[in-house]
Amino acid sequence: MKKILHNPQYSDKILQITADTMFLVNYEGVCVDMVIHANQRFFKNRRNLLGENLLEILPQETSASLKEEFEKVINNKVVSTKNYILPLPEGTYFFKCIMHPFEEGLVLCQYRDITSRTLIKTQLEKTNIELQEVEKAAKIGQWKYDYSKQTFYYKGFTGAMSNSERYKSISLEKYLSIMHKDDRPGFVSWMNSIHDNTNTETFEYSIQWKNEAVFLRLKVLSKKLSPGDEAVEGYSQNLTDIIKLDESLRNATKAINYASEDIFAMKLDGTLTFTNEQFRRHYLLTNDTDLSTIKVDDLPVDQNLKKRWMEMHSRFINVTDIVRYIEKKPFPHLKGILAFDFFSYIVRDSEGNDTIWTFGRDISEQIRHEEEVKEVNQIMNTVLKNLPIAISVKDTGNDLRYIYRNPVSFLKMKTTDVIGKTDFDVYPDDTALTFRNEDLALIKDNKPIIYNKETTDGNGNKYIVHKLKILADNGDRSPLIISLETDITKMKELESELIKAKDKAENSDKLKSAFLANMSHEIRTPLNAIVGFSRVIADTQDPKERMEYYDIVESNNNRLLQLINEILDLSRIESGIMEFVEQPVSMNVICLEVLDAHKFRCPENVELIYDDSDPNIWIYSDKNRLIQVFSNLIGNAFKFTREGSVRFGYKLKGEFIECYVKDTGVGFSKEKSNKVFERFAKLNTTAQGTGLGLSICQSIIEKLGGTICAKSDEGKGAEFIFTHPYVVPEEEAGSGNNKDKNADQKLSENKRVELSEKKDMVVLVAEDNDSNFKLLNVMIGKKFTLLRAHDGIEAVTMFEEHKPNIILMDIKMPNMDGLDATRVIREVSPDIPIIALSAYVFDNDIKAALGCGCNDFIPKPVSLDLLSEILKKYL
Repeated sequence: MKKILHNPQYSDKILQITADTMFLVNYEGVCVDMVIHANQRFFKNRRNLLGENLLEILPQETSASLKEEFEKVINNKVVSTKNYILPLPEGTYFFKCIMHPFEEGLVLCQYRDITSRTLIKTQLEKTNIELQEVEKAAKIGQWKYDYSKQTFYYKGFTGAMSNSERYKSISLEKYLSIMHKDDRPGFVSWMNSIHDNTNTETFEYSIQWKNEAVFLRLKVLSKKLSPGDEAVEGYSQNLTDIIKLDESLRNATKAINYASEDIFAMKLDGTLTFTNEQFRRHYLLTNDTDLSTIKVDDLPVDQNLKKRWMEMHSRFINVTDIVRYIEKKPFPHLKGILAFDFFSYIVRDSEGNDTIWTFGRDISEQIRHEEEVKEVNQIMNTVLKNLPIAISVKDTGNDLRYIYRNPVSFLKMKTTDVIGKTDFDVYPDDTALTFRNEDLALIKDNKPIIYNKETTDGNGNKYIVHKLKILADNGDRSPLIISLETDITKMKELESELIKAKDKAENSDKLKSAFLANMSHEIRTPLNAIVGFSRVIADTQDPKERMEYYDIVESNNNRLLQLINEILDLSRIESGIMEFVEQPVSMNVICLEVLDAHKFRCPENVELIYDDSDPNIWIYSDKNRLIQVFSNLIGNAFKFTREGSVRFGYKLKGEFIECYVKDTGVGFSKEKSNKVFERFAKLNTTAQGTGLGLSICQSIIEKLGGTICAKSDEGKGAEFIFTHPYVVPEEEAGSGNNKDKNADQKLSENKRVELSEKKDMVVLVAEDNDSNFKLLNVMIGKKFTLLRAHDGIEAVTMFEEHKPNIILMDIKMPNMDGLDATRVIREVSPDIPIIALSAYVFDNDIKAALGCGCNDFIPKPVSLDLLSEILKKYL
């Protein structure tokens, strides 16, 4: 191949093509030869420089720098390579000059224009500096990881581990040691996933650096996974300040959200932009409500408050103003809130948009407290002014002068104004001297002075004063003398009132005695039938007659039990412990049962009418108590109605069921309507009754959460109205065949249960009373094998020994009662049927028995039908 570049004939062409301009100058700087390119900035208009001194035609600043290097080349015979600035009228340029020693007395200069490259380099350096400042501000650095060396490299300005432009290294093992233990597995897994090309996402973790937790985020930018050269690199950022700021913001937001005050923000047009939890609760907003669609004018608040909020922006003169205002009863739907204390201010963002922030605080308690204090002060002032007690206070450190005295009528004083005066300024000298001696003795001995004295008032009326003087500590100041003078003449009036109260109590006691006498009659009537027919049954041989007499005895037993329950109800009402068993009940079923129970008891010429009422109304209540109220009111109406009708029913009114019983009887005057519910009160003494029925009705209805009242005009009948909260039970029974179902239930209750003989079945009876055990033996002894335990301990022992099929457990027994015995047996056997038998039949007694493990409950006296039904159920 021809060596063209070495061929002299091409030398000039090559010189023209190359980027450099060539000058050959002597030691004085005069150009003796040159090759100039057309695009050279300084030389493009100077095509012939031969014979000119280059050091002199260049700008002074450039010439000075160039001359210094030129002399080094001449003197030291070295090559100089340096960049120079070339300031020209059209702009500043840059060039590189390479000076070579040539032949003796000559220097070869190569001129190369580097303006574009220098400007780019300068811009890059500037950009790099700016980037470093950004990295410092954002706490950003760079990282690399070498998989083969398992070494982590880092640099930059994260502020943690690195804070320079040079890479530092740390082994993976050591790096993991300063990493939070919970982040270590995730970091290793992340690095492995990058290696496996399964994940290139960022990873956030924390390290312990200089005893502080530092949060970092790594981002992968590039990776090399060639064999022997497996590495990944990216950038890192210190997130500590961001995370702490975010945490502070979350905490602040949480604190605001759960603050006890109402906090909200709105635009100037009233559109909500923020509300906390308390605000949403008061203003009926849900968490998912879009605030951008809600204005304060839409909120359920008082109209005055809405208007105030909508015009709030006009009340700010300066942005720094705070507007404070109190709004009374701001929430129509929250009657318990009396007033709110609001204060509002403006927050202006960087774009100049204003937001009104408002804080509201419930000051109802403060208002109530202020009203209570005002009321107490008013009461105290009124009391002190009207008390029949003269209260005075003297200052022992100021000549025993008065500092307080309430006005009283029975004191003899020279003047009514005693503040700042002594006794000698107020009383006659002899009286004042007596009081002064008392005060001095009190100061000396510090023992209360107590005595009674008889005196007269200004009109000469005699009265007795009880006087008490005490020395009261006054902190760092002189003690005070407090004097209390009481006109005990008024106690006579109090005694008279007490006598009247005593007479009233005795009269009430007489009414109770009359009630007890009436109850005695009511109790003896069924008891007479029970005792009489029990003897007749023993002497009667005819089975049919014996069953007929037995039914009479059983009927009177039930009547006597019902009467006892009513007396116990009265006792529980008076002691305030009446119990209720609430469950879903149908109002229609209740009224049908009442109708069935009373339609055959109507007096002659009187009709009992159940008015059409909504049959689908169910409530949550005590069915028996409601029937008791209806029955008492209807029975009361029967007493005073000779002809016409007694109507009853119910209707739904808002949140209450309104029930009524209306008759066409004799009625009573309006003046007596407030007395009909008083205990032992009887507006008509000729009618039978104890005077307790309506009072019991009132107690029951009020306990159920309702009210009861009476309306009447004398001679025009009476109407009793009571209400009951309309609480719909969760599960309603069907209402279509309730009457039939109820009838079937009654039929089932009256049907006798026959037991087949099962002598192989063993019944353990825990009963300490011999008569009660004999009764059970007579009832079921022929059908089953009975074992008897005399107390709870014996019941547990016999259960373990004989393994009975069922246990009849008395509750009240010596040594160990039935409840404890049941608990012990239940620990051994959870399956053995245990039936509680007890004369304690209150609801809490039944709950206690079932709660300790009993399967069922039979009240005493024991019904054979119920006992048979229970045994048949479990055996």
